[in-house]
Amino acid sequence: MDKIFRLKAPKKSRKYPIKKDETGKTARRRAFEAFDKGMRPAQVSRLVDISFRTACRYFTHWKRLPGHYQVKHARPNQGCIEKKK
Repeated sequence: MDKIFRLKAPKKSRKYPIKKDETGKTARRRAFEAFDKGMRPAQVSRLVDISFRTACRYFTHWKRLPGHYQVKHARPNQGCIEKKK
């Protein structure tokens, strides 16, 4: 029986280097910090100078981080309610 060997494709590299500001922070990190302060994707896209689509994608990633569970999605306790007599 002949063994078939699969050739691994070469690892893709970025087309462009990651841009950092004067403090060394990436746009993603600056966006995450803005989201921590309560800003929305439209505000962040202007502040960080990224596209709105990218800001929305970063916002989705930021929401998935541990500790950023949105209160609006929490359900109230559905336990038994005692009636007063």
